[in-house]
Amino acid sequence: MHFSVAGNVMRTLLEELDIPHPALPAGLEGLAILHLSDFHIRRPWRRCRVLVEMVDLVSRRAVDLVCLTGDYVEKLGCEDEAVDLLKEIAGSASPRLGFFGIHGNHDPPELVARASAIPGIRWLLNETVALDGIEVVGISEPEDPLAAVLNGPRRPGVGGGPAFRIGLAHYPTNLVPAVGLGIDLLLAGHTHGGQIRVSAAYAPHTSCDLSPATASGLLRYGSTLCCISRGLGQTVVPWRFRCPPQVGVYRLRRGDLGGTGAGIERLLAW
Repeated sequence: MHFSVAGNVMRTLLEELDIPHPALPAGLEGLAILHLSDFHIRRPWRRCRVLVEMVDLVSRRAVDLVCLTGDYVEKLGCEDEAVDLLKEIAGSASPRLGFFGIHGNHDPPELVARASAIPGIRWLLNETVALDGIEVVGISEPEDPLAAVLNGPRRPGVGGGPAFRIGLAHYPTNLVPAVGLGIDLLLAGHTHGGQIRVSAAYAPHTSCDLSPATASGLLRYGSTLCCISRGLGQTVVPWRFRCPPQVGVYRLRRGDLGGTGAGIERLLAW
């Protein structure tokens, strides 16, 4: 299976990708997911060109699901700006099946509590929600993948078959338990794609137990695929090098996984 990202990744914030999976029910062919991660707000977000452009993209892009995978602030004291931005996104988006989010290691309890009151976003705190043919599994900080799968209703998938499981997690290392928990597609963040890269393919530090060669992009482990976002913000130092911010739109297709299925493989670098 050949994968490609639409657009020039060095110039375009929005990256679109077709993702094939043999477990996808025929009735979900073409399902579109918008993935946002790692804002790391440290100043008024309206002064940040990337975040302003992201809100504009969200308002104009028709998708079925919007998914957030954590780290909305860089440090304590930025909660007001994060809440304001999340409200702006929730008011701008109109996904057909819903808007779901989890929290990351940078999100303090005050933000978690205030975000829960934002209309339009359903926060999944280690729990699962069942939609039409889909289960959205939210693995939120502090992460408990098993509890997330067990906590929630179950409904049959399209045509009475099994539901397609989409997992949301901050740490991409959740790919390992996701395989045993029957998660078909995992969306993650945290690594920022390395944020600072020696080359387009290698980052010396990713804050992740995955190898630098598998710390961003589209991965496969067993029958589970994982999209690791490069995110929108920065941590520690307020800049990126050879690693632009990213808004991902993934369109699900029924097809072969690609790769060999042996170990953790990166099917597509971004």
